[in-house]
Amino acid sequence: MNENREFVETVRRFEKEGIENPIEKAIEHCIENHVLERFLRERRAEVLKTMAIDMTFERREVLIREEGREEGREEGQIIGADRLASLLKKLEPGSEEFNRALNATEEERQELYRKYDILS
Repeated sequence: MNENREFVETVRRFEKEGIENPIEKAIEHCIENHVLERFLRERRAEVLKTMAIDMTFERREVLIREEGREEGREEGQIIGADRLASLLKKLEPGSEEFNRALNATEEERQELYRKYDILS
């Protein structure tokens, strides 16, 4: 395995394991195991700073993706509610089809949307 990748994977593993100061601990671990030993001894402060910035950026990216997924789910729920409302407006309240639409599975509802030409 590439020593750089081994160091980064050690940092990530320590972080996932909840080890306090995972970058510092990974540096110590790698020095003890002769992985990038000389480089890490000579540039410890620089590595700490760079890795902290990288990890902060990665966390930020993860949060942005999670927020986007949540927004997508919420938007999907709104669109779904709008489609159901459009369907119910076309049906006679209390009718068999109206009640069917309210209690339908997603597949059954899709059939009704197609039948009444309600687009997604």
